Amino acid sequence: MGLPQRNTQHITETKSSKIFRNSIPDHWLVREVTERDYGIDFYVEIADSKRLTGELVSFQIKGKSKIRWNKRNKYCLSGVSIENTEYWYSFSVPVFICVVDLHEESVYYLAAKKYIRENFDSYLNKPRLPYYFDNQQILKPSARSLGAFLTQYYLDQNYEILVKDIIAFIANYQSHMDFLECNIGRDFFMGVEWDRIVVVNYIYNLLDSLCLFFGFEWDLEKFDTYKLKSKTKFGDNYDLYEEQLTEIAAKLFVKMKLILMQIKNHICEKESTYWLCRNNMLANFLYNVSSDGKFPN
Repeated sequence: MGLPQRNTQHITETKSSKIFRNSIPDHWLVREVTERDYGIDFYVEIADSKRLTGELVSFQIKGKSKIRWNKRNKYCLSGVSIENTEYWYSFSVPVFICVVDLHEESVYYLAAKKYIRENFDSYLNKPRLPYYFDNQQILKPSARSLGAFLTQYYLDQNYEILVKDIIAFIANYQSHMDFLECNIGRDFFMGVEWDRIVVVNYIYNLLDSLCLFFGFEWDLEKFDTYKLKSKTKFGDNYDLYEEQLTEIAAKLFVKMKLILMQIKNHICEKESTYWLCRNNMLANFLYNVSSDGKFPN
């Protein structure tokens, strides 16, 4: 009488799961999903070394005996059903698709929602969306690799905040530019009224958030540090003095145009079809912004 035998697919899934678990920090909490036919294999709670955070990320794992990278260091995962793609796109937490190279024992990841937005035309018009992986996006517990992954996770998790920031930035672009220009080079020893501090602090926080998303260096000090420098030099009568306001405003003024052009590239190039569907008016407006940052009349 013969004994039960494990099929190849089950063996591949077991190997893939082990390699995946070894590719993330030991203190992250992994919850395996039993109903795998629905496109999610694991929920992972991101944690630091001492405590849980409540921050969840979901993973779909695809095991391959050996990944064959093309000349551009890409690998195409085909055959994903449109139902799974729709499910990942509508999921309430970030979804990462991972292909596991069983031979190399390596895991490569792709942020599903980001990929769908950047390939929205194919998503809308093809029965199946092919997923192209980059061999630079490798999942390891090392600080560098993990940092790159977490950056994608947090940006995906906070994408709707980015959308609000983009709209606020565009809607107030000219008034913010005018405000910053008018607050550069005033008498350094004069105190700044609270209403101007409120405005510059708002612009500071908005640009800080956008620079983080687009990967621009944030070379400004913390806003409270400028206040401390002001009070140390000029006294406690005001929270901020013109010397420090000039320093802040001058740096923000330079960043405004850089961010504007990056937003235009993001909406008109990287995610063009997605944004034409989501906010046609904003997309068409940005298409007509000139290369020197001039708005259409």
